[in-house]
Amino acid sequence: MEIIIKLGLVLTLLIAALFYWLLPKTKLAKRLEMSKSLFVITTVVGMICGVLGLIVTIAWPQFINELHLWEIILMPFVLINVYWAMIMKIKKTSIIIDEKQILNMTNAAAVTFAFSVPLMVGLFSLYEREILNGIIFFPYYFFMTIFLYSASTLFYFKRA
Repeated sequence: MEIIIKLGLVLTLLIAALFYWLLPKTKLAKRLEMSKSLFVITTVVGMICGVLGLIVTIAWPQFINELHLWEIILMPFVLINVYWAMIMKIKKTSIIIDEKQILNMTNAAAVTFAFSVPLMVGLFSLYEREILNGIIFFPYYFFMTIFLYSASTLFYFKRA
């Protein structure tokens, strides 16, 4: 089962890389653009991947690495960011969002840092007191960070 999952993940990434390389050379490239709805969709996908990852990490910590569940959960977020990279390649600039969205993302990064570090200190404290056993810290931190960043970005975007 593990080999099938690995092959599926690698195949998905190879197809995404192929699209990244080929799509800008087609007529379809003119239709690809960054929009406010894509920005919102990206944050929502990040929130869903983050929450789902946290749930799976808590519910099945033994399978998160063994069955590559964290990579499977993360794949939609990776693919939407590959789409962003395609737009940057087509537009020949790394600035594909407006200043307001850049500010929203900057504020979200500050909030994420401010909350993720104390949350991980608390989680580690519970682990040291042997209240939590068998914890794998990387997936918790990774998915928590993706969720906090995406939720904060969406919050600041909708607030303004």
